Amino acid sequence: MVLHSGVILLLLGQLFTSLFQVESQMRLDQGETKNYSLSYYHDELAVIDTSAPDSDQVISIPDSQLYKGHKIDLPVDSLEVGINEYFPNSALLLPDQLPSSNDPHLQIGPMSVAVQRERTYKENERNMPAAAVSVLQGGKPVGSWSLAGGFPRPVSFQAGGKHYQIVLRPKRFYKPFAIQLVQFVYHNRRDHHRSRLVLRRHAQRASPVMGALSRRRLDLQLYSSAPGPALSSGASSVRRRNGRFSLLDYRRVLRC
Repeated sequence: MVLHSGVILLLLGQLFTSLFQVESQMRLDQGETKNYSLSYYHDELAVIDTSAPDSDQVISIPDSQLYKGHKIDLPVDSLEVGINEYFPNSALLLPDQLPSSNDPHLQIGPMSVAVQRERTYKENERNMPAAAVSVLQGGKPVGSWSLAGGFPRPVSFQAGGKHYQIVLRPKRFYKPFAIQLVQFVYHNRRDHHRSRLVLRRHAQRASPVMGALSRRRLDLQLYSSAPGPALSSGASSVRRRNGRFSLLDYRRVLRC
């Protein structure tokens, strides 16, 4: 009985972990600063108000709301996003590499096309979505673009006297701090010096933390958010359209 109860608890723990865990990663080049991590499994369609001089207003539309024919009301300036086409997985090719003009594809800029692919469920592979979207303001068209997760380059547009960007990218998890990779040094196997991790708050106090990270040395700077509004202050907004609800993430993000 005790053995069976232990097995059941293990299975329940694995079930809750798989349902509620949030996995993300932060990749940094030397000298680079970031205040967000990226999801490996999920994507977002981000509409970004870049009008403010020191911060962005980011509206994140989760990939669960991205499907052909769906229209999403945004909580700013009477904006609406329409999903004209959506590929859960795609591959970027040169136009002359397209097997057939009849294959489902989207033109991504002048030099590439996104070709629809079967969705992958392998752990070592990632889906790369692509979408054709339209933005409307007060029912009037603002613009239409094709976007690809494999080429997450923002497209700029203007609406209501404000500057916006729209981009299809891996989902971001914004942090109340920024991390800068100051220096990365790799030591060979003969070097037995232990690595040191240095974290600095407000670029003032340094507190070395010794670890067993053999053959590597990481120097990081951790900057806390500036006084005033939080670095990642925001709220979720539930919008209703034609009897359907969509959960949007709307937040103000300070630029690094």
